[in-house]
Amino acid sequence: MKTILVPTDYSDNARHALRFALYLNENTPFHIVLLHLGEILVPTSTPQHLYKEMYEKHVETMLNELKNESNKVLQNMELPNSGKHIEHILKDGGDLVDAVLETVNEKQVDLILMGTCGASGLKKFFLGSNTAHIIEKANVPVLAIPENYHFAPVKK
Repeated sequence: MKTILVPTDYSDNARHALRFALYLNENTPFHIVLLHLGEILVPTSTPQHLYKEMYEKHVETMLNELKNESNKVLQNMELPNSGKHIEHILKDGGDLVDAVLETVNEKQVDLILMGTCGASGLKKFFLGSNTAHIIEKANVPVLAIPENYHFAPVKK
């Protein structure tokens, strides 16, 4: 089974990319890896013996949020069995590009599917584009789904 990686920041663009992956999944079953990069913060004043417990509790909470996010997308779609091949991964802090590339290697990803809002001009120059950086550095294909794309069956 092929594996598709869909990074998410819970934005409309990321939801759009997940919907696209789920539509693809209907005709050809894929394993979908939904990746969220978040900061798991535990106060520095936390006693060391409680730190691990608090950290794991924060991880569990954030992982549940990620699962709820994919469930929201699934509820708005009428695709039977589309949620059965979704794996949820939470990475703690760091750089999105590094987290995506690391996940590609760990999960033997065949395709990265990302939503994009099409940053251009000065906005792209000053802020950069995560999708563009991943396209440059990934050793697997990256499919960027524009925010204004309307779904149609993939013919080839």
